[in-house]
Amino acid sequence: MHWRIDAHPTGGLQAISEIPDISPCLIEGPNGIGKTVAIQLLQLASGTVPSAFTARPELWKSFRDRLGNAELTGSGLNGATDIQLKMVPSQWPDQPVEPSEWIGECRIDGARASFADLSSLLDVNHISGTEDLVQTLARHIETFEGHLRDVSGLLRKRHLDVRGHAGPAIELLSRFEPGQSARDHDAVVRCDDNLVSAIEAARQADDSLRALMRGIELLNKVASLDADADALLSQRRAVAARVAELEQRLEGARANAETLSSAVAAQGDAGRRLAAGQRLLRTRSARAAKTRAEMEAEAFVLDLEPNQSAISRAKDDCLEQVGLTRARLTSLDTAGEVREVVEQTLGLLSATSDSVRDEELAQGFEPRLTVRAALDALGATSRSLRDQPTPAEVRELNSRVNDLAVRLRTIDHLGALVEQAHREEELADEAEQDLVRLEEEADDAGASSEASKEAQQSVGALENELGKLRIELAALDRAAAARGMVSREDAELDLLEIEDHLGVLRTEWLRVEPDYRRNLARADEEVMSATTSLDQARRRQSAHSAETAELVRSIATDDRFAWMLTVEGGDSTAPLADRLERVKAAVNEAVSLPDDLADLMLTLQGVAQSVLQRGLNDSPLLDSSRHLIKPLRRVLGARLTATLNTPAIRARVFENATITDIDPADGTVSLMLTDGSADIRALASYSTGEQAFAFTQARIADIEPSAKPNRLLFLDEFGAFVSADRMPDLAAFLSSGIVKQVAEQVIVVLPLQVDYEAELEDTRGSLRAKYEERSRQIKQRGYSAVELS
Repeated sequence: MHWRIDAHPTGGLQAISEIPDISPCLIEGPNGIGKTVAIQLLQLASGTVPSAFTARPELWKSFRDRLGNAELTGSGLNGATDIQLKMVPSQWPDQPVEPSEWIGECRIDGARASFADLSSLLDVNHISGTEDLVQTLARHIETFEGHLRDVSGLLRKRHLDVRGHAGPAIELLSRFEPGQSARDHDAVVRCDDNLVSAIEAARQADDSLRALMRGIELLNKVASLDADADALLSQRRAVAARVAELEQRLEGARANAETLSSAVAAQGDAGRRLAAGQRLLRTRSARAAKTRAEMEAEAFVLDLEPNQSAISRAKDDCLEQVGLTRARLTSLDTAGEVREVVEQTLGLLSATSDSVRDEELAQGFEPRLTVRAALDALGATSRSLRDQPTPAEVRELNSRVNDLAVRLRTIDHLGALVEQAHREEELADEAEQDLVRLEEEADDAGASSEASKEAQQSVGALENELGKLRIELAALDRAAAARGMVSREDAELDLLEIEDHLGVLRTEWLRVEPDYRRNLARADEEVMSATTSLDQARRRQSAHSAETAELVRSIATDDRFAWMLTVEGGDSTAPLADRLERVKAAVNEAVSLPDDLADLMLTLQGVAQSVLQRGLNDSPLLDSSRHLIKPLRRVLGARLTATLNTPAIRARVFENATITDIDPADGTVSLMLTDGSADIRALASYSTGEQAFAFTQARIADIEPSAKPNRLLFLDEFGAFVSADRMPDLAAFLSSGIVKQVAEQVIVVLPLQVDYEAELEDTRGSLRAKYEERSRQIKQRGYSAVELS
C-alpha cells in the first residue's frame, strides 16, 4: 500500500508526505517532522480515536486547531484501487469522539463514499516500542480513563436530551406535590383530634367550675341557716321519720291482713270470696298509694300542683321556652353554615392559578368582582365569623335545651301519673264497695271474718295516715326549697363529694375560684384555636384537592400526557394521586439517572488516576470514593493479567511461566513457574532492551487478525533496543509469517539515528550505498522511508 499525505498546517503542525509501498518499512527522521501526525491521521481514517487524544482531550483540540485542511490518499489496497479522504478540521467536534461523517469528504475509486465504507477498508494498529510492562499498565489505565470520559460525555448529552424531551411533562408534574394528599389527611385528622381533646378539656374545666360554684353555694347555705330554718328542717326530719315508721307498720299490717284473709277463705265459698275481695282491695289500695306518692314527689320536683290545669299551663310555658332557645341556636347554626360555605368557596378560589386571579368572577358588581377581590372579601368574612358563636354560648344553649327537654318529658309523665292515680283510686273505691257486699254475705263466717275485717280496716287507716304524712313531707320540702335551705347532714355529704372530685379542700375554694375561671377561659380559647386550625387544614385540603383535580383535567385533555392516568404500578385500585406520584418519581429518575451515572463515571475516572498510588488507603484523598479503589485495582489487575497471560508473551518474556495475578499498586506480577513453584517479581525488572524487544514481539504475535482487508502496523519509538546488531532480528521477525498474518503493511518509525551525510566518508560498500540513499531522502523531504533490513 502506498500513502500520500498533503497537509496545509495553520499552526505549525506537520505530517510526513509519503509512506511508500514497502513492508517492513523503516521511516527515520528528526523529531517534529510529522511522523506521529501521519499515524494519527491514518488512525482517524480507520475510524479509531488515537489513545493520546482519549487520555488527554486537550491534545485533541490542539491537534484540530493546528492541523489545517489535509488530504489523505491510499493506493494498492485490498478491496479498492485507491481511497481518498479530504479532512476539514475546522468542522470537527470539540471532543475526541468516534469518527463519522464529520471527518470530511470520502471517495473510493474516485466515487463519493460514506465514511463507514472507507473506514471498513482500513485498520491501523500502533505499538510504542518504549512501552514496558509498567507503561503497559499505565496505558491500560489511560484507556480506561478515556472510556470513562467518553461514557460520561455521552451520559451528559443523554441527560440533556432526556430533559429536553421530558421538559413539558416535568413542568406539568411540578404542580403536583407527592404525598400532599396523605399529609393533608393527616393534618385534618390531627387537627380534629386536637379539637376533640380541646372540647373535652373545656368540658372538664366547665364541670370543675360548676362543681366549685355548687360547693361554694352549699357553704353559703349552711352558713346562713338560722333557728327558724333549723326548726323547719327538724320538723321535716321528724315527719320523714314518722313516714318511715308508718311504712314499716303498714308492711306488717298487710301481712297480718293476708294471713287472716287466708283463714277466712278456708271457711267456705263465701269466705273465699270475702278473702279475694280483701286481697283485691289491699292490692288496689297499695298501688293507688304508690302512684299517689310518686305523683306528689314529681309534682314537688316540678314545683307544680298535681292537677291537669297546672300541668297544662306548665307544659305550654316549657314549649314556649324550648321554641325561643332553639330559635337562638338556629340563628347561631345559620352563622356556622355561612362560615362553612365561605370556607369551601375560599378553598376553591385559592386553588386558582395567578393567571386567572384578575378575571371577572360575576357580573353586576361595581367595582368588578374579580377572583382576587372575592378572595380578599371572603377572607375578611371568614375572619369576622371565627368568634361566632363562642363555645361557652353553644354549651349554655345546648344545656338549656336539654334541661327544657327533660322538664317537658317530666311534665308529660306527671300528667300521666295524675290520670293513673285517678283511675287507680276509682278501682280502689270499686274494690271497697265490693268488699262491703261480700262482708254482708259472709256474716256467718264468724270471728275469723270479723278479725279479717278489722285487719283490713287497720291497713286502710295506715294507708290514709301515711298518705297525709307524705303530703305534709312534700309541703315541708317545698318550703325548704323555696327558702334555699339544705340540711346540715345532706350538705356535709355533698361537700365531701365535691372535695373528692376537685381534689381541693373547701377552705381553698374561694381562693382558687379565679384560677378555675381562667382555666375555663383558656380552654375556650383552645377550642377556638383548634377550630380555626381544623378549618384551615380542611381549606388547605380542599385547595390541594382542587389543584390535583385541575392537574388531572389538564393531563386528561392533553394527548401528550394522557398516558399518565393509565399508570397502575401493579395496583389497579391505587388512588390517582398515588399513580401521579409514581409517574413523577419515574420521570425525575429518568431525567436525573444519566447525570448521576455521569458523576459516577467522573468519580471512577478520579479513582483510576490515583489507583497506582501506594498508601492511598491512609490518605484523605477521595474519601467519598475510597471504597472503589481496591475493586478497581483488582479489575485492572485482572484485565492486564488476561492481556499478558498469552502463550507468545509467556514464552518470550516470562520464560513460559503462567501469570496468576498482577498488583497495579505494588507493581508486581505473581507467576507460576514451569516447575510448579510460585514467584513474585517487580514489573520494573522487565524493562531492559532485550526484554522490551521480546515483549513487543509477543504483543505483535498476539494481535488478532482483522476483519478489515487492509491493516497497517506502526512500531513507534523503537530506539531503546533497535541497535545495529538487533536490526536484522527485527527485520526478520517483521517479515515472518506470524506478522504477515496480522498486518498487510508494517512501518517502523524511528527518530534520526545517524548523521548519514557526516558518516559517508567513513563507510564503504553496501553500507555507504544505504547511507547515501537515506541522506538523499532526508535532504529532499526531511525524512527517509526505506525497507527495513
